[in-house]
Amino acid sequence: PAEEQADLHYHLGCSLQALNYVKPALKALRDAEEAGSQNADIAYRRALLLIENQRWEEAEQELAVASVHFADEAELRYQRGRLYLLQGKVE
Repeated sequence: PAEEQADLHYHLGCSLQALNYVKPALKALRDAEEAGSQNADIAYRRALLLIENQRWEEAEQELAVASVHFADEAELRYQRGRLYLLQGKVE
């Protein structure tokens, strides 16, 4: 059913993320969002995938989006710091 599509894509994306299938996981999470998923951690999960793939600019953008919806501000700050450290942007 159409009303379950968002959840199916979200759970598929989470499963693919756990298996480190980056591109399919990113696609599934985007599909979940487009299908109307209300899960607050979609952008955060995409950011983690992008960080692991060293796609720094995209990861930074996803963390910015995640800061609007994701409730765990400490985790966001940690990942942002980790992102900067991995890029060598430490002051």
